[in-house]
Amino acid sequence: MGMGSSGSEVKGRTSPAETVDLTHREVAAASECDGSVLAVVDQVVVEESGGSFVASGGNVGIWLSWTPQPENLKPNAFRYELVGEPDFEIASP
Repeated sequence: MGMGSSGSEVKGRTSPAETVDLTHREVAAASECDGSVLAVVDQVVVEESGGSFVASGGNVGIWLSWTPQPENLKPNAFRYELVGEPDFEIASP
């Protein structure tokens, strides 16, 4: 995406949403767009029915012309690149 493009991001959760998790790519894509839309569905009820899961209910919040703001982005996970060989390994039986 680039100049003149738009995008959307949709997030869902079963609890009230005060925050949402975004990947590095989601942030980058939304930052490059002109007018992304963020839609968040929270308080979704998930029930098992006949061996599958069914989602219902929820509240929808929509942010038009959304661009991730650096001051609102908080790190919550790190990916660590493994370097070298482990000192030992334990194989499963």
